[in-house]
Amino acid sequence: MEDNIYLSSMTYFHAARHLDLVSDKSKSKSLHGHNFKVSTRIKFTNEARDNLDSLKERIKKQVNNLNYSLLNDHISEPSDINIANKIAELLEDSSPVSVSVCSTEIEGANIELPDRNEIWRSFTFQAAHQLPKVPLEHKCRNMHGHTFRVVLYSEVQLGNNQVEDLDKISNELKLTLNKKCLNEIKGLENPTSEILASWIWNKVSNANPVITKVEVMETDHSGCIFDGMNHEIWRQTSLESAISYKGDKEIYGFGYKVTLYVEAPLDRVKGWVMDFGDVKELFKPVFQKMDHHNLNEIEGLEDPSITDLIKWIGGQLKEKFPELSRLDLYESEGVGAELYIDKDRYER
Repeated sequence: MEDNIYLSSMTYFHAARHLDLVSDKSKSKSLHGHNFKVSTRIKFTNEARDNLDSLKERIKKQVNNLNYSLLNDHISEPSDINIANKIAELLEDSSPVSVSVCSTEIEGANIELPDRNEIWRSFTFQAAHQLPKVPLEHKCRNMHGHTFRVVLYSEVQLGNNQVEDLDKISNELKLTLNKKCLNEIKGLENPTSEILASWIWNKVSNANPVITKVEVMETDHSGCIFDGMNHEIWRQTSLESAISYKGDKEIYGFGYKVTLYVEAPLDRVKGWVMDFGDVKELFKPVFQKMDHHNLNEIEGLEDPSITDLIKWIGGQLKEKFPELSRLDLYESEGVGAELYIDKDRYER
């Protein structure tokens, strides 16, 4: 197997809709509008010579058919998941591997082609916690607080609307967790992000057997994803770098977002996959080479594309960081490249 690279781009469109399959109590039955956010991913190949600019133009061109329209004129039941499938049809020539649609900041839908359909719902809660299993000098040993964000993902059949089910589960969870000390809740005596994600999974998977994963974020730059079997944590870092991409004469720059995903067995004593601080330290040598530097002056990056950059970062990290499972490099919101790492390389 080999590492896989995907290109991702995003655009917005404004439209009105009404939904008929929701309950009579739902406000969505009435005509209303959203500023929809659409993201799509394609698999990068050297032969196709795809780039971010061409992908973005293709998305905007197809989504423009829906912009400032009544979506019911295009889609019989324009739920987020049905809109995502409609856009996938419009983008068929681009061979997307996934399409995501967000109607609000707290709900949306993802499709993984050819046939995986998923909706999600998020909520926030305020709570305190401390981690009793970490070393005495670790700052998380002290009682402290977060505004946690939880995202529940659920597999869905087309034509059904399970957002209301996720709303109910989310509201019940929030009542249990909000404005509490998590250590005092049974099962959360050591409330790491990983253990909290497992605890939520056990609570909601019984009520909704098609829950596919739970994501827990203590901050906007770190989180944990649990799918019922495996924990994967992620940590995001900003890079302020100058660059001139291939074919450009001007030197400009980006506030890149780099996200490292780490998958490994749970430490049964500490209750985590890895300390988020350790993830930061492992990335530090690469960060120091790239942040506040002209990337074209780095050996091997004299004339880079976004895919050259992400391959270079991966090459700097993989051998010393075997737990690394994925790497994202985004130029701006929704626009960038993702590197999925062949984990089997360590077993050969």
